[in-house]
Order: sequence, then structure tokens, then C-alpha cells
Amino acid sequence: MAGPIGGPFPRRLVALSVLLGALLLIPPGLLDPEGLRALWRYRAARDAISRHLASRKLPLDPRYPFLGVDWSITTTTQGELGAKRLSHSPIWALRAVGWFKEAGLKPGDRIAIFSSSSFPALLASVICAAEAMDLRVTLVVSLGASSYGANRPEVPWPDMEEAMRSQGAIRARSVAYTLGGDGEVGGGIPEEGLQVLLESVRSSGIPLWRERVLQRKLELVDLIGPRLVVSIGGSAANLGSDPAVLDLPSGLVRPPANGGDGLVGMALNRGIPVLHLINLEGLNRREARRHPRWASLVGLLAFASTVWSFRRWRLE
Repeated sequence: MAGPIGGPFPRRLVALSVLLGALLLIPPGLLDPEGLRALWRYRAARDAISRHLASRKLPLDPRYPFLGVDWSITTTTQGELGAKRLSHSPIWALRAVGWFKEAGLKPGDRIAIFSSSSFPALLASVICAAEAMDLRVTLVVSLGASSYGANRPEVPWPDMEEAMRSQGAIRARSVAYTLGGDGEVGGGIPEEGLQVLLESVRSSGIPLWRERVLQRKLELVDLIGPRLVVSIGGSAANLGSDPAVLDLPSGLVRPPANGGDGLVGMALNRGIPVLHLINLEGLNRREARRHPRWASLVGLLAFASTVWSFRRWRLE
């Protein structure tokens, strides 16, 4: 392979260069113990949903097991297929660990997750990340879902949650559900769809909040005193009616910030940081820019150039 000029070709240096190049492909957080645990938990959650769907003889795409359908009787709004597929990426479990660390969270800290059912894979990722870091999770989920979310009438979110819990993928259990839709009280969902959701709640044994949803969420926040509030999707009570929330960036938001008159804004007003997970495709692009790899690439190229400049060897 090599023609020596004063010495053999340095294979170990080449191996090191290859290793450094491979490290460029590793997502940030993957080498952290918490990140690895979050990934394993999320994989277990995906597998649990896949097994559950297979046991019910329901259509299953193993790449996107949480994926729902275009439209159904429990669908609230039109959603983007690309965003729902993107939400299945395990990178969100790693990013959630990173956000939790950025917020200064430690094992035993309490977080409150208020989520719609529109992004069940993302919700599973956040739960898995929180449990990988031994955070205490208080969970409230609205059950109506946009297109391709948890909008299959055969497997609404309570069914998914129980499947993951019963198979040991997650420990978290919702403390309450809401119906979602307009006002987060079922507005816009047809009666047949509401009956499906109500039956799933009855089967779960978990309380259903059908009125004063925002007030109940705020009362829960005041009661448990979370170190972080997580808002996933576009639940009505989470976002409120003030357009100021539309100017709030996705990702980790620290007070002071104007988040409008919904739960997100009220939590910020209380001095509680908010992990605001919405506009997933834009957030994905922004996170990719936050962790650029050009500097590492430049370093690798400089290393390779330095090695190549030594004329003690040459390739033949």
C-alpha cells in the first residue's frame, strides 16, 4: 500500500483521521449517558407501539409507528405529513436531554408537560428524555389530534400511553386529559369522534377536564411548582388567543418573555422557563444551525493536511 521514504506509511494516523471524521456524524448528546438512555427508552416506546398495532392487526409503517391518518372523526385540524414524520426522529430525545440540561435541571426536579396528541412521537421522546434524566413528570394531554397525529379512532393517545406503560417503555401516567379541539373542550370534533375519545378516557380511568381548562392547568402548575413547563403542539389553552405567542421562538424560552395569554405566557409570567415545541421543521433547522460542524471539519482537514505534509512516506 505504501512506498516508504524514510519510514512506513503511518496507518494509525489514517485510522485516527477516519475516527475523527466519523465523530462528525455523531449527533450532539449521543455520547452522554443520559442521551444514550433516552435513545434506548425511545426505541422501546416505538417498539411497544409497533407491537400494539400488530396485535390489533392495524396497518403499521415500522419507520413511523406513531403516525396517524390524513383525516378521521377524531381529527381537529389539517397537519403536515412531513412534520409528523420528522417528529419520529430519535434526535428529538437527544435534543430534549440537551434542553433539560440547558435549563439546569437535575435528577428529582419536577417538570410539567402539557401536550396535544398531534405529535405523539415527539411527546414520547420528551417523556423518555425526562425519565432518562430521572426527572419527575406531571403530564396532561389533549386528545384531539391534527392529521397524522394520534388521530386513529382505534388507537387514541390513552391507548398508546397504556401500551407504552404496560410494556415498560415509560413510567409517566397522565394526571388528566382534555378533549382538545376548539377551546380544548372538543369544539369542532364531530359527536361520533367525541364518543370515541370519551370512551378511551373512561377505559383509562384518568380524569377528564371539560371546562376551565386553562385555569386548571395553571392551578396544577401553581400546585406542583415545576422547574420547567413543556408545551408540545398547539393546544388551545397552551397558546391562548393573544397573537404575541406567535412571535415566541420554538425551543427553550426563558423569562422574561411575552408569550401571550395562554399557559405558555402565564408560565413565563410566573418566572418559569418554557420548552415551547411547535413549528417542528423550523425548529429542526434552527437546532442544526446551533450545532454547526464546520469548525470540527476545518480542524479535521487541518490535521489531515499536516499529516500529509510530512514527506517521510507516500502512497503508491
